[in-house]
Amino acid sequence: MPKRPSRSIRRNPLNSAASSIGRWITTDHVQVDKIIELSLGFWNTVGYLLLALIIRCLGLLGSMAVIYLMVGYGLPWFFFGHF
Repeated sequence: MPKRPSRSIRRNPLNSAASSIGRWITTDHVQVDKIIELSLGFWNTVGYLLLALIIRCLGLLGSMAVIYLMVGYGLPWFFFGHF
């Protein structure tokens, strides 16, 4: 009876796919290390933080508008077929 190849020799496609995806995920695609090296001043940092806060507030308002429309118009249409 011939010897079976060991598990380390046999190639498992799921294992190679998982390792490829893991390698791709852990790669720095947006060059964060270069961004971290930049030395921003205090006011530049405050400006970026305020800009991020404004963008998040706009996203919150947009989400609230979508939820309002879904509840206010979607549910009555779903249950009763009219507004």
